[in-house]
Amino acid sequence: NGSATPPVAGVLTLAAEDQAGGSGVAEMRFGYQADLSARPWVPFRDVTQLDHITGSRLFVEVRDGVGNRSVTVSRQFDMPGLLYLPLIK
Repeated sequence: NGSATPPVAGVLTLAAEDQAGGSGVAEMRFGYQADLSARPWVPFRDVTQLDHITGSRLFVEVRDGVGNRSVTVSRQFDMPGLLYLPLIK
């Protein structure tokens, strides 16, 4: 009887900027598949809480205030990000 690793929540920290004199980064969308077309655009935040991150490839795209989109970037999250501390008696 095997057990699945439970999903681990995480915090996504993003840095994005528009070209000089541009309208500024306004929105973002992200998902676990390369095709983000079905994902909704949400206001850009530099820190976002994610429900499941371990073992996933996350894809992110941003756009500026006039609708110019960035390329889609991705990151693989293989480590659960857990910290094990020694037992002290």
